[in-house]
Amino acid sequence: MLLSLSNYWVPEKYTLDLKIQGDRPNFHGHCAIDLVPGGNTASQKFQLHATKLIVTKAVLFEGGNEVAQIKPTRGSDSVSFEFPQETSNSRSLRLELDYLAVQTKVSSMATPTTGVFKSSSGIWATHCQPGWASSVFPCVDEPVCRAKIQLTITTDDPEYTCIANMPLADTKVSQESCSFVFQESLPMPTHLFAFVLGKLQMLTKKAGDITVNVYAENTKGLECVLSTASAATTRIGDLLNVEYPIPKIDIVALPFLSDGAMENWSLITVAGQHLIYTSGDADSKWNSSKSVREIVVHELVHQWLGDLCSFKSWDNTWFNESFATWMGIRVLESMDQTGLWQTHLDHDLVQLLQIDSHVQNSPVIGNHQTNDSPSYIGETFDPKTYSKGIYLLEMLSSFVGFETFCGYVGEFISKNKCMSISTLDFWLFLKEKTAFDVPTMVNSWVRNKGFPILLVTANDGKCTIEQHRYLDSASIEDTNEEDVPFHIPLILVQEGQLVKKVLTDRRVVLDTIPDSVIAPKLALLLYRDPIFAERLNGDQIFKLCFDLNFVADIYRTKVDLEIFKRIADSLKSKWHTREGLKYLQLLMQLSNSITVGSSRQGTEKLQKWIESLDLQFNLEDTELSETKRISFESNALCGLFGLSQGKNVKELLELFDSIVKGSASVPLCYASLAFVAVAIHGDIKRYNTLLSLTDDDNLILKTLDSIQKEGRQRSEILKSLTTQIVQSLGFTRSADSLRKLLAHILARLKKGKEDQYHLCFEQLSGGLAATSEVRRMVWEWFRTNYRTLLKNGDRSKDFMVLATSCFNCNTFEVSGELDKELKTFIKKNDSLVLRKSLEHSRSELKAHQGVYELAKGVFW
Repeated sequence: MLLSLSNYWVPEKYTLDLKIQGDRPNFHGHCAIDLVPGGNTASQKFQLHATKLIVTKAVLFEGGNEVAQIKPTRGSDSVSFEFPQETSNSRSLRLELDYLAVQTKVSSMATPTTGVFKSSSGIWATHCQPGWASSVFPCVDEPVCRAKIQLTITTDDPEYTCIANMPLADTKVSQESCSFVFQESLPMPTHLFAFVLGKLQMLTKKAGDITVNVYAENTKGLECVLSTASAATTRIGDLLNVEYPIPKIDIVALPFLSDGAMENWSLITVAGQHLIYTSGDADSKWNSSKSVREIVVHELVHQWLGDLCSFKSWDNTWFNESFATWMGIRVLESMDQTGLWQTHLDHDLVQLLQIDSHVQNSPVIGNHQTNDSPSYIGETFDPKTYSKGIYLLEMLSSFVGFETFCGYVGEFISKNKCMSISTLDFWLFLKEKTAFDVPTMVNSWVRNKGFPILLVTANDGKCTIEQHRYLDSASIEDTNEEDVPFHIPLILVQEGQLVKKVLTDRRVVLDTIPDSVIAPKLALLLYRDPIFAERLNGDQIFKLCFDLNFVADIYRTKVDLEIFKRIADSLKSKWHTREGLKYLQLLMQLSNSITVGSSRQGTEKLQKWIESLDLQFNLEDTELSETKRISFESNALCGLFGLSQGKNVKELLELFDSIVKGSASVPLCYASLAFVAVAIHGDIKRYNTLLSLTDDDNLILKTLDSIQKEGRQRSEILKSLTTQIVQSLGFTRSADSLRKLLAHILARLKKGKEDQYHLCFEQLSGGLAATSEVRRMVWEWFRTNYRTLLKNGDRSKDFMVLATSCFNCNTFEVSGELDKELKTFIKKNDSLVLRKSLEHSRSELKAHQGVYELAKGVFW
């Protein structure tokens, strides 16, 4: 129940005295609550949330004088009091409560850490979000209610360290006990209340006027946590221009914490395993530190927005978490100045768009009703909502400028210090500052399903920009779904000038043609005139290639390929850049489609054009670091295109020899390229070695020693390595090698070992190495061994992929003779799996042929 709506009296301050001792299953508490009128209607009934605690005594005071002892009435998760009639006109009251509460023993992650809990190593801590502060002390445990808290903790061991939201004011030691008295807090919501008690070590560092402390049972290895936290604390304060009101920020590594991390105000708690740095090479350390730093900075951002200025309702959780993640990444990027954090931010965009492009999805804010259940916070957002919130903030900050946006956030926090706000309050504030209708703009993104696709057309000196909701399976006009326009912030680039405009209608016609249009990442953007190709800069090329790579075939036109071909000139000598990598990935996708749907002449013409791009592969530098990751991935793609033309074969075959001996040190993408070189150009001895990697444990482990770990666990790298080996076998061209491969796969499948071979068949049917001879051999193998394959994998999703790929080997040839064979085979072996596989195969062929038809007149 929402007590803030029913109570007339509102807590202004809690004075807590908690007695925590030894291994007892409970603890005693005394809670004095200063009350002031706050409700609309005077009422003598007063309620507090109280979970798993028993109030043993209640005394009401007015002006320092006792008014009455009151009998508490206990509910399931609350306690009620009936105040005397004579207090109805009072301006302030004080309710003093004695109570008994539970402390939970936690010895593994299987036990939820709620309220007060004690780990098996002897560390007490609290976890109060959401709704668990009421198991620590009787309170109005709702995010809208902020009150001061003055805490004293008494324990029986003077060697303990005790920390809480506020700095320590005094320590009182006697022969029998030790009391830790903390400074009175600023008004705060109860779910941010925290303390930690136990034998702890400490690291400390100044961040301007703020002291940053890191606590743990053993602080060895946590120096990087401290350095990150102190630097980030300074940077956040500078970006927001908001003075932090508490002189310290503590970060505590706990043995156990169910949520992983919690942003208690000025006392951040984190499960210790999330703060562990991996030892090893420089890249391993960087990837490990990336995860640790993200967590630390995310929780630090909450100290300003989420704690100093908090939210009224759990409905706002999606924004609270999205902002902390987005701002945290931006802070780390501003600290490191590498561009890599932006790359990591972009990494999740594909997955978000894939989920959000389905017809049946949900908006960020649905039609749910707020309730006061502690479990409700888990229902207020999901990963898609979280990610969409991040890109919504990215959209707004890009539109007004990052530093300007941070300044607005800081002003908003300063205006609402120690207050509870809603997201609408923030949007209205931005509307006032920017003169754009931000609330309506945001509303269109959080209440509409999906995201838009923008089509930009130039005609007769004018430019038309049209938007529709994007769907992956059909045009929105062909469904019953609503095509409600989004309010899309656009930046029009015209002769070096940037003009901001919000597209609010389905379609707008501009009187002039801009050089380019900058759209948010949450909107796909396609141009419908080749004149735009020469006008795009690096970031715009990256977005165009990203969108073309993602967009469904129904949206592609010949213009897309014309623009794609034209911008190749601007990327020559820039293949190892971020936009170069995205271009090469799209080129690989398009070339596969054109190879499948094309005649031999068309394939040769495409290959000749690819040769003109001068895609050079360089194997000299193999020392992987985070800053080289993009360069290495694009270099490997250049090498893959080169292999199909017979380039770099000798050096890659020699690299393969070193890799399988365990004497190399290369990124996985280079090892994958060496495996492909063996599959396409290797002699029978090397090919046998490659094949042996799928079932010789000693050989694969020796090979694993040559792969740089990239900050991942050895088991994770081994899994990726095995996948790359199987995929590389799909590039097999030699008839003798292919017979060996198919016999090997059949033997493995008979033993019940699927080994991801469906990935191999996807390459055999439609990859760069696929030829008519290869496809015919695979189809014949499948037709001959179908019964055996069916017996070993008929219920497997992988089997359907295998069957589809083998059907592709037939349908991709578009031969009358093969088509007749396929019809006979289906008639003889009719099953649901086969019918679905054939349907998928024909759908894939149609898509490939569509790209091929578009390529005519563009590439040849």
